[in-house]
Amino acid sequence: MSDINDMLSSDDVATYTPSDEEYVIVEEGEYPAHIVDLKIINTTIRKTGSKCEIFKPVYEIATQSPNFAGRTVNSNGVFRYHNPPQEGERQATTGNRYYKNFLDIVGVSMREDKNPNTGQITYSLPKVDKDDLYGIPVMIRVKHRAYEYQGKGRTAADGILVSAWGDGKRLEAEIPF
Repeated sequence: MSDINDMLSSDDVATYTPSDEEYVIVEEGEYPAHIVDLKIINTTIRKTGSKCEIFKPVYEIATQSPNFAGRTVNSNGVFRYHNPPQEGERQATTGNRYYKNFLDIVGVSMREDKNPNTGQITYSLPKVDKDDLYGIPVMIRVKHRAYEYQGKGRTAADGILVSAWGDGKRLEAEIPF
């Protein structure tokens, strides 16, 4: 067995500092915020077999907020289904409606095509990444969600995109050098 000093002498160090301060969850309500990160998960819906991505923005509550400024809140995500469904797959009932609404709010352009025979409009929904959305000012609603972890009841604060933040200013991307 290795000596503790040998084990801690490596460059891979992790620490923990105990604190008497209790974690305070962001209260439910509406907040001005900025998108500061975007997690994208590729998956397949078991029930329908539809391939999709789940876009999970991370919001940082703006400094203009009197409460919880600088705190981050995660989104449960918005689905972007691939079109058209493959042979034997069903189209999801809500389709890409929520993803289109998400793009509308964050100001991402979409191509609009009109079927000359039926007049039906179809939107081509681009796949966005973190660089496309970083710093966009939005309004979010924080809702609490109960869950269980290691047999104990916990509460998470989920961010739900409500609208664009009309007079909010976009954050500048930080250059890492």
